[in-house]
Amino acid sequence: MADLKITELPALTTVLGEDLLAIVDDPTGTASTKKIRTDDFFAGIKSSLSNYSGTSTIVGWSSLTTQDIVYWEVGDTVFVNFAINGVSDDTVATFTLPYSSANVAGNIVYFPIRAANNGVQLVTSGMGELVADSATVACYLNWASAAWISSNAKYVMGQFFYKKA
Repeated sequence: MADLKITELPALTTVLGEDLLAIVDDPTGTASTKKIRTDDFFAGIKSSLSNYSGTSTIVGWSSLTTQDIVYWEVGDTVFVNFAINGVSDDTVATFTLPYSSANVAGNIVYFPIRAANNGVQLVTSGMGELVADSATVACYLNWASAAWISSNAKYVMGQFFYKKA
């Protein structure tokens, strides 16, 4: 089988931990083809969500009715799902994450959010922002970074991913 292309090999329908994968190590440097066991390959990937709700520093609310911030790590990529709802007491809306984003020039993550301001649901999306080398997400009323009303109900919710430092 050494003379077959990978695409010509028979398909495997059941994967076991001792099965092997072919992998290219250091593809941008001195590339070499190596093997890795499937259980070792997947060991670095978390298989469940981690809840960061009770640890995150949340600013912009005097009281919260919903405080859900969960994340999932895959290598150095962090996927985040959040929903924060309560009574507004500030013109800002921020929350912290477990890991800072990578410190790379131009590494700003922008993403749409669903939101309500002063008790009224927005008809257009708000904006979330995570700047380079930061663990603080800022949420804005719109894509022009408008501030919130510091009274009545306010909520923000969304999903995004980023490369951690």
